[in-house]
Amino acid sequence: MINTYVLDANALLTYFGKESGVDVIRRLMSRAETAECLLFVHAINAYELYYQFYRDKGEVEANELWADIHLLPVRVLYTLDENFILTAGHFKATFSMSVADSFLLAQAHLLNAEIVTSDHHELDVVDKAGILKFYWFR
Repeated sequence: MINTYVLDANALLTYFGKESGVDVIRRLMSRAETAECLLFVHAINAYELYYQFYRDKGEVEANELWADIHLLPVRVLYTLDENFILTAGHFKATFSMSVADSFLLAQAHLLNAEIVTSDHHELDVVDKAGILKFYWFR
């Protein structure tokens, strides 16, 4: 069975910003390029990165980033059906988190995927609950 991962916005930010942990993200990307694993990101998590670039660097760089995301071996998912919404709502209510984080968790749950993140502050409580798998890259 092939490993499946859902990337948090901070995983993409680490990749593009060449921050600490970039080596882990690069290895996952290399594995995805050779079909050794599958990488996904929900559109709302990619959007988090887009708006940060737009705010901090301007429209041109944000649009370049958006195009670059689509060149990666990562499939951007625009999931928003009833099952997804109910699952995301469950996570948001249970763990008191942002909408974007609840979408991340819902996508991982529905794909039976590991969550690639470094957001210990928000997601350690979910990891400790043992209901989803996490791939911490720092």
